[in-house]
Amino acid sequence: MKRNPACAIEYVQYLNDKGELTQPLPQWAEQPKQLLHYYREMVMARHADQKAISLQRTGKLGTYPSILGQEAINVVIGSVLNKEDVFVPYYRDHTAMVMRGMKQADVYRYWGGMNEAALTLR
Repeated sequence: MKRNPACAIEYVQYLNDKGELTQPLPQWAEQPKQLLHYYREMVMARHADQKAISLQRTGKLGTYPSILGQEAINVVIGSVLNKEDVFVPYYRDHTAMVMRGMKQADVYRYWGGMNEAALTLR
């Protein structure tokens, strides 16, 4: 692990500012099929988020917390949890909830004021 002397936070870096590898990739990152799956889920999350923001701006959706910039962590959460694992989402975990079986339409219904839409994930 490297340390940033300004704030002493440990971090791992795989790419430098030029996009070149700084160390070998972890084993999971060398599986193109898995990486494409993660990327597809992130793109779908971004698209769904943009749709929700558009609905909110036109008054068709109530309060909505955008996940912009948080797609990757939501995809990881949704991918690594097993079906029997307990998942207690916070208000920006829609992508992980969809990956665990909630319908995207129910995410929109929930943020549109239909609290019972949250019950679809069981």
